[in-house]
Amino acid sequence: MPDIGFTELIVIAVVLFVIVGPERMPGLLADLSRWLHKGRSLASQLRRELDFEVASLKQELPGEEIQAVKTEVNKIGGSLREAEADLLRRERALNQSLKGPVEPPASPPAATTTTTAAATTTTTEPQKPESA
Repeated sequence: MPDIGFTELIVIAVVLFVIVGPERMPGLLADLSRWLHKGRSLASQLRRELDFEVASLKQELPGEEIQAVKTEVNKIGGSLREAEADLLRRERALNQSLKGPVEPPASPPAATTTTTAAATTTTTEPQKPESA
């Protein structure tokens, strides 16, 4: 499973903010949080079922086969635990972003261009009204 860090989550959030817009962002984040919670609960349910199957196989299989099955189940269980931990991290990050206010991005100041015979310059300072 790919490892997504905090900076990647910030980039994804900014892109989503630009694409979705501020008015639909809270609903989208709530939906994503629900899906992550559902995925995490499905992973833990699958892990519980695998543990139950291992317990029932221990009663049925001889010792050598139990070790082979146990090793395989431990590998799968480790992957599931990693996936569950990843889903939990993402859910917490989404919940934190839901708690914060959603603000529209600030618009950049108007650019002005001054052209003279010697050079052309561009500044990003706001224009001041001229007094008469």
